[in-house]
Order: sequence, then C-alpha cells, then structure tokens
Amino acid sequence: MENMKQIYTGRGVRIKNAALGLLCSAAMVSGMCPAASAFADQVENGIGQTGNELTIQALDQNSDYSASLKTETTTIGQGKTFKVTIEASTKDATKSALSCMQIELKYDSTKATLGTDNIAMNSSLKNPSYSDNGAGKVIIAFYDNAETSLTVATLTFTASSTQTGDFTVSISNAIAGASKQVEDKGVNYSTESTTIAIRNTSSLAEAVAAAEQVERGVYTQASWDVFQDALAKAKEQLENPGTQDAIDAALAALTQAQNALERADKTLFPDVSDSKAWYYNSVYRSVDLGLFKGYSNGNFGPNDTLNRADAANILWRYLDPAEAAAYVKSEAKNTTGMADVADAAYYTGAANWAVAKGIINGKSDGKGGRIFDPAGTITAEQLCVILFNATGAAEPSGTSKIDALADGSFISSWAKAACEWALENGVLSGYNNADGTKSLRPQEGVSRARTATILVNAIDNKVLVAG
Repeated sequence: MENMKQIYTGRGVRIKNAALGLLCSAAMVSGMCPAASAFADQVENGIGQTGNELTIQALDQNSDYSASLKTETTTIGQGKTFKVTIEASTKDATKSALSCMQIELKYDSTKATLGTDNIAMNSSLKNPSYSDNGAGKVIIAFYDNAETSLTVATLTFTASSTQTGDFTVSISNAIAGASKQVEDKGVNYSTESTTIAIRNTSSLAEAVAAAEQVERGVYTQASWDVFQDALAKAKEQLENPGTQDAIDAALAALTQAQNALERADKTLFPDVSDSKAWYYNSVYRSVDLGLFKGYSNGNFGPNDTLNRADAANILWRYLDPAEAAAYVKSEAKNTTGMADVADAAYYTGAANWAVAKGIINGKSDGKGGRIFDPAGTITAEQLCVILFNATGAAEPSGTSKIDALADGSFISSWAKAACEWALENGVLSGYNNADGTKSLRPQEGVSRARTATILVNAIDNKVLVAG
C-alpha cells in the first residue's frame, strides 16, 4: 500500500453528488472498486444521478488515464455510415492498469444518429455497460485489471440525409478512480474531440444514379469517354467526399458531360441534323428518355406546335410508364367528364389519367362546362401549369421572376404561380430580347423543340421524376 496517497487528511472521505458516478483505480484499496455494472445503474438520461455517496479511501495520484478517438475518415456524404473508435490507456503500466473507467461521449444528434444497436463494446472487457440518452450523450463504463491500453468500443454513426456541416464527437470526461470533484488532486482527465464534415451529396447521388442508367447507345466514342470519366469522378466524390466545392464541381461536370453526349448518327431525324441548333441535344435526349417519337415520315418536326392530347401522352409515358404500356386503345372509354374526349382514341387513356391525377383540368367551354380540347395547341403558360400540377410542387411565395420579364404582365392570373415556379427551377428561361430583357411569350403555342427542351430541363433539374 506504500504507493497510495490520501487525497484528503484521513481515510474514508465521502464525496456527495458525484455527477458522473465514482470509479476506482487499480491502486485503490482491495475490495473498494465497484464493478462497471454497479455504477452503470447510476446513469440516468445519460448523466450520473446526483445524491449518491461513495467512499474514496486512497488514490495513486501518479497515474495518467486517457481516452482517445479514432475515425476512418474526415469527410462523409449525407446518409452514409461511419465509425468512431474509442481507445483508453494508462501511461504508468508498473503501477496501475485500467481497473475501472467511465467515459462520457457527446455528439451532435441533429447531424448523425447512433442508437445502442450500433455500439460495439470490446468483448474482452469485464462487466461493460453503456447508456445512450438518444440526444447526443453516451456514457460507457468497463472494468479491466489486466490491460494498460485497449480498444473500448466502436460506434457506428449514420450521417443525416438532410443536414450538412461539421459533426463533432467529443470526450468530455474520461474518469478513472474518482469523480470530477477531485480532478484538482492529481488525477489527469482527458478531453478530446474529432470532427467529421458531412457534405451535401444528395444531388450528386441522384445525378450518378441517373447517369448510370444511360446506355452506350449511338453516342460518339469521344463524348462517351468524357461522360464516363465525369461519372467515375462523381462516384469517387460520393465514396470519398472532398470539399463541398469539389462535390459541386463533380456534379456540374457530370451534368455537362451527360448533356453533351453526341449521337454518332446525326441523321436520325433529317430535320434535326444541325448540332449547333439550340434544340439539337434536347430533341435527341427527349427521344432517348422516351418523351418524344418521330413522325412516320422520319422527321421530328421541331417547329411544329404541340397539341394538348400529345402533351398528355408524353407525360403519361414518362410519369406512369406501366399504365401507359398496358393501354389498349380499342377498349378505352372516356372517363374525364369532358364531352370532347373521344373513346378509343390514341390519347383517351392519357386524357383519363391526366384528368384523374389533376394534371390537366380542362378549359372553359364558355357555357359553364369544361372541355379537354385535345387538338388545341398548348401554350407556354398552359405547359407550365401542367408541369407544375404534375410535380405537386408548393406554390412560390412571390412573383419576382415573372415581374422581371418584359411580358410578365401578359401571363394569365391562373398561370402566374406555375410560371414563377418554372422560372425559379430552371424549367424554362425565356427568350432573349435585343434590349437585354427576357420574354416568356405565355400565350404562344409551344413547338415540339421548345417542349423537348422544357421537359429535359425539368428532368435535369430534378423537378420532374420518372415513374
């Protein structure tokens, strides 16, 4: 017992209100060290109960106890799992092993979750215990009288799928042999933290998933190679995220490379052969996405206006492909409640679907009723409303985008919210005017080329998602 030193004059000093419970070092008087299971019972809501009284008889003040944290990575993507390992040691192996120890761990529960099922304690520990209050505090306790250094536990966290920023795990107290009230009497306590940056990778993950569905098809080798290189780099950022700027750059590069995929067969449509035309890539991408088909004469008809029946068909095939594929025209009956929708027409199923989903609500017939107007040309503002309805998006809070248009005041009142939404989300940007302003041309019929561009924009910007 010659190595023991009394903390206070005399033995049997009693410590009251030990906020973190009381643990004994190996140098304590034989029989006075409680098992981990005993002090684990003191844990309440992740914090030791107050009001407990335990006796300290003596403590070797020359022992250093410490706990440290190790991580596999310093950055992680949203929704990903990562591990944090807790290690403990004593520097004075000749005098004291890790007899009893309690470690208090804190973390930001808004940035990542843990759960007791994801705390793996070292199987060699005697009477290990832990308590997780579910709000960012864990207390781990154990008893071991043989080792001077060991891995205590491995904690598997899951990063938030919505939050980003620095996630910090910290050891606020690593206590061996005494409660915090006596830390000024010679016991060394460790405080350590480790930070993992949670990056915003959700948009990149969606872009990678979409890019992986692109088939080699008829694209030129050069454009395909650029696309594949951008995809590989994007995947690397998902697996090992760098800075947020690097992630955003990978997303931009992948999007650009996918949009720039060039068809080797430039004569698929004789009337869409100029690769410098503003609609060239959008037309061919819309075909690859199954949005458009060409005419029986082999042309696309980029300047032809789109009618309302065709608009319904396009969206039906993209948003509900299973129902569209099962359509039997000869058996189709008009269920829209609008008299101008014919039975057994090529568009009957699409019209029924669009009306039932609230995507197309029809037009006034001037007599208090509604008509579908299947052969009617669809206008820019009507297309915005249809897409807005199809996405179920929330109504914008303002009108700053349409107010900035040269012809914003000409947009119909019933279409203002949808046009504002379309402009805010990059679904369309408007025509450039000579004076530097932009125009939407809301009542102008939209061409097949413009419709293809608008739909591809909506898909690329993740506001229109395939069924």
